[in-house]
Amino acid sequence: MFRDTFSTFSRMVKRVLGGRSRSLLLLAACLAGAGIVAAVAQGLLGWPGEGGLSLHHLGGWGRNDGEGAEHPDGWKLPERASVGYPAPGFSVRSHEGVRASLSDFEGRVVLLVFWRTTSGACLSRMPALDQLHRECEHAGYAVVTVAVSQDAKTVEGYLSSSGFAVPTFLDPKGDLAREYGVTAVPTTFVIDGQGVVRDFRVGAMSYADMVRAIKNAQGTGP
Repeated sequence: MFRDTFSTFSRMVKRVLGGRSRSLLLLAACLAGAGIVAAVAQGLLGWPGEGGLSLHHLGGWGRNDGEGAEHPDGWKLPERASVGYPAPGFSVRSHEGVRASLSDFEGRVVLLVFWRTTSGACLSRMPALDQLHRECEHAGYAVVTVAVSQDAKTVEGYLSSSGFAVPTFLDPKGDLAREYGVTAVPTTFVIDGQGVVRDFRVGAMSYADMVRAIKNAQGTGP
């Protein structure tokens, strides 16, 4: 199909140009080839806004997945952990040097939140997360936050100045975020007591939203 289209176009160009230089003919042929490639790409992928599979749908930080989501430039990440499937295990260290793993929370629902101190949407959620943490001791769940691509000094400075006690762990190179397929911050995963992902949200969540998600994972929701 491409060869026939190219040949037809070349004959048309010859009739129009007549005896003019072959360089003009070559230029026209190159432009025709570029047009064909563009048409094929559009047919296979579609362009944003046309309902096709756009490049934004292939993943990475360029996606706008939720209200208040912020996307660090240059990140290309795989698909996230999926609802109904086991959550990827992890072993992380807090800004104070304390280690924790997913298995430490066996039998409890885990509210796992990826965030950054540079994200306004993340910081707006911290009071609610801190409140949930203070209430969780006898409620059968745990709040675990992970600071993505930030060092201990930055995280400790923020927590000290804010007075928040919510457990915060470090993901300095973004490895855990990549394993979970995080595409924006804040992103929240709700993991049940058997280690299965029951919900995830990208962007802002209210206190009531988080409580509802925890209860649903516990099997006590409406």
